Amino acid sequence: STALIALPQIAYNANNPAAVQRFREAGALVAIPHVEQRSIEYIREIGPDVLEVYNVHANLDPRIAGPHLGYNVGPALADILRFQRSGTGLDPEMLFMVFFQESANDLRKWSTLLAEGRRIPGVAASDAHENVLPMPLTDGERGDSYRRVFRWFSNELWVRGELTRESAVEALRESRMFVAFEAFGTPVGFSYTAQTGARTREIGEEIMLSEAPVLRATRPRVNALDPSLPTPSIRLRLLRAERSGEWTEVAASDTGDVSFTPTTAGAYRAEVRITPRHVQPYLPGLERLMREVPWVYSSAIYVR
Repeated sequence: STALIALPQIAYNANNPAAVQRFREAGALVAIPHVEQRSIEYIREIGPDVLEVYNVHANLDPRIAGPHLGYNVGPALADILRFQRSGTGLDPEMLFMVFFQESANDLRKWSTLLAEGRRIPGVAASDAHENVLPMPLTDGERGDSYRRVFRWFSNELWVRGELTRESAVEALRESRMFVAFEAFGTPVGFSYTAQTGARTREIGEEIMLSEAPVLRATRPRVNALDPSLPTPSIRLRLLRAERSGEWTEVAASDTGDVSFTPTTAGAYRAEVRITPRHVQPYLPGLERLMREVPWVYSSAIYVR
């Protein structure tokens, strides 16, 4: 009947606090996608469990990138056409480097929410449909194929015990995760912890300032990096969320690991940035694209 059809449609399309409550009662987590298009007031009203801080579609759709990210996709779209032509030597898997821009809009809102005391992990995502690059590249595969997009970045969860749906949802709910932009290589060896005496706390945990915690982030390396390739530059940072939407850098290192003893309560996350010179040989003619980009966004450790 019409009534039976309407009910799931209402549940699927609803985006208000009442819908959030229904989803949570059903055992779901509530996430907000395309944060760049949502007001901070709306996000506060919804009170999400998960916040999307990067979406590949936002980088490629001029209706989103221009108004919401301040990013002109025109030059990137022109470069993308080169990946359709044979003989260029361009590796289709490195198409990500052409258009990738982090979303300062999303990151500002995430910072504000964390500084207000909310515990929300940040995730990277793609819309659940192939919708921006339908043309085949030189490998015969769509530019936006699921396989290709899902290889570009991942959300890494710290799961306790056996990997099950329940343990994965618990890890996400508790912010035990980080985002890795794996188009630049898998970051092996990364960790972010807080040390309080003999006890080690993980990403997502809450600790007291009175415990004198020491925040530590370890520098990752590119997994199975061919030694014949140029060496990437890697920068490690610790950042504190601010209500203004800014991220205050409290510690950084271009060469080693980094540690910091906070004297101010707040939400602190680790970030790894990389200048991926090792991918330059796969982008002949596009050497100008070599720049520092985010490689890892960790979720926060909460110092109260």
